[in-house]
Amino acid sequence: GHGYVIFMNDSKETIVLRKEPSDRSQEIISIKYEGDIPEESNCLGISGKWYKVDFNGKVGYVKRNATEWSVSSAEAAGQIR
Repeated sequence: GHGYVIFMNDSKETIVLRKEPSDRSQEIISIKYEGDIPEESNCLGISGKWYKVDFNGKVGYVKRNATEWSVSSAEAAGQIR
């Protein structure tokens, strides 16, 4: 189903959006945290240990262990507070 991928800021690491679901794939963009508020993206699918996401119009893959999944944006915001 449709949902949102939330980029959690626990680790303070940069999350890399990649063209394919592989560590060796081309990097599209590095997603850095802004303060304590996670970024969110539309989840387009799952491929192994990766989520396929639309991050501000850029479609690619992020590792699932660096994110959380939520049914809705509002629900995600509620879980963070």
